[in-house]
Amino acid sequence: MIRRSEANGSGSPTNPAVVSLLVILALVITCLGPLWTMEKGFFAFSADESGHTIDAYHWIFDKGPRAEIWLPFYNVVVGSALELWPDLFVTPRVVSFLFGLAAMAVLAWLAHELFHNRLTTALTAFLAALLPQRLLLSIVPLTEIMYMTIIALSCVYLLRWVRRGRLRDLVFTAIACTVASSIRYEGWLFGACLLVFAFVVMLRSRRPAALASHRIGAGLALLFPLYWLTLQFVQAQHPLGFLTIPGSNYETVYGTSFWGMLDRSAGIQFLWQNLGSWNILGLIGLVT
Repeated sequence: MIRRSEANGSGSPTNPAVVSLLVILALVITCLGPLWTMEKGFFAFSADESGHTIDAYHWIFDKGPRAEIWLPFYNVVVGSALELWPDLFVTPRVVSFLFGLAAMAVLAWLAHELFHNRLTTALTAFLAALLPQRLLLSIVPLTEIMYMTIIALSCVYLLRWVRRGRLRDLVFTAIACTVASSIRYEGWLFGACLLVFAFVVMLRSRRPAALASHRIGAGLALLFPLYWLTLQFVQAQHPLGFLTIPGSNYETVYGTSFWGMLDRSAGIQFLWQNLGSWNILGLIGLVT
């Protein structure tokens, strides 16, 4: 018997055969898509893949904390995998593939938490399997697919916490945020926004216990950024060394003229890339 809670928005029941077919197709595409793409000759975006892999390999022989520019999560995960399977080409890509598989599953979970509808969840899994960014990042040994997966997981638990108000979900949200902040620096901003959002929710609840829960979540979410800033200060004598060193190198190579720096800035690149792919025009169409 199909429960009414699993009905679609029109009130008609969900077809189990359609749901099963979509899930099977999602798994097949997720598993075989990277193999097909590599068969076509795609293995890497840039030289960053080699740099990350070599750093992860060096981590095997020096596992102590190091104040570097790149964050440590990738080195720990891929370095541990290289200890088990020391293939510098295959092993990092297997790790990326596993995170790509997890990304598809987590996005489907997020859809289920949002809509509580099996058909919507299965369709999300299918579309996530087809998502070009997820497919390509499941092949290359970079940090993006790891970050995408963990951020989506934090959104799942954040939604569960907003709806249920359980401290456990807030703790899992904060843990996911602090893990994301050890993968990419964008995770720091995401974690900060999450804390502000959680604080607003807590204030609206007007419960002392809720504010105490927020403090616990804030402490966990800020755990890694505080550790990384302290490590940079102790080893590199500058808490923001991971920002100043790349900036100095960039200025040495490209100069410091205003228009040149503006042309190569992230904001201008974001604008041109989104205009080129019609994303901004699509967003305007949605708004209007």
